[in-house]
Amino acid sequence: MSLTKRQKAIDRTGSPRPGKPDPAFIKELLEVEFSVTKLARARGLSLRQFERKFNAQFQRCPRVAAQEIRMTLACERLLSDAPLKRIAAELGYNDAANFSNAFQFYHGVSPSRMRLKLLNLAPRV
Repeated sequence: MSLTKRQKAIDRTGSPRPGKPDPAFIKELLEVEFSVTKLARARGLSLRQFERKFNAQFQRCPRVAAQEIRMTLACERLLSDAPLKRIAAELGYNDAANFSNAFQFYHGVSPSRMRLKLLNLAPRV
């Protein structure tokens, strides 16, 4: 089976260029509910092999990168009127409390407070 140039450019971590995951990788993270173990298995790699390859390309471990992406997506979703419970479920959290705790740990502010802050900064349409 022959690979195209694009397929060769995309390594097994899912990103066509170093440093920034592509939308397909983000979609895949959502599908596996941000489980790095499931992501590694889907690529036919052991967890450790996946971590080494990912770290070589992005200079950070996949769990940290997944958390960064997850928190970025959380901020984007806070701009909607979706309840926190639904946002938590979309991002693979078991419940809104776990999401809220992780969000507060990462951003230093609760999701509710961040939503108010973001909505006050968002342009009015």
